[in-house]
Amino acid sequence: MMIPKEILVVADLKGIADKLKPAVFRDGDSYCVLYGEDPQTGIFGCGSSVDEALSDWEGSLIKSMDNDI
Repeated sequence: MMIPKEILVVADLKGIADKLKPAVFRDGDSYCVLYGEDPQTGIFGCGSSVDEALSDWEGSLIKSMDNDI
C-alpha cells in the first residue's frame, strides 16, 4: 500500500513502535497505523486519535505474535 505523503502524520512513537517505525496516517476522521505492505497482511490499527490508533496497533501486533508461536 502506497500511503500518500500528504496524509502521513508525524507521531511521537515509543516502545516497540519506535523500534519498528510503522506508518501513521489520517484516513478521513480516523488515524491509522500500519507496519507492512497493507492492512490485510501487515500489522494495522485505527482510532479517533493517534494514541488510540497506536494502542489498537499494539494489540494487533500482540495478536499476530501470539498466532506465530
